[in-house]
Amino acid sequence: MLNAQDRRHRHPHPDERPAQRPDLDKDIRPALDRITTQLLGTLAATEGVRSSRSCEVRLYGAAAWSAYGHELDVLHLKGMGRALPSACAPENDRAIPRT
Repeated sequence: MLNAQDRRHRHPHPDERPAQRPDLDKDIRPALDRITTQLLGTLAATEGVRSSRSCEVRLYGAAAWSAYGHELDVLHLKGMGRALPSACAPENDRAIPRT
């Protein structure tokens, strides 16, 4: 379940929004670059798991647990359902031995 702080971030009160817009070059782009680097590193580190035959079963089990724990709404559930299939390597890629 989400605690009060998590809920506040999902639905911030209008009085809590920043007084000034964040700077795209100084604030937003570096944050996006950092996230992209972390995401690519995680994808590389999990290649073995993502190419295993159990990937889809494990992925959907984790997704269901996460969706329940974070109380996702229908929109977010649909987005996750659309994004998840691309996380595991295609069947043909799993059949090719890694050297």
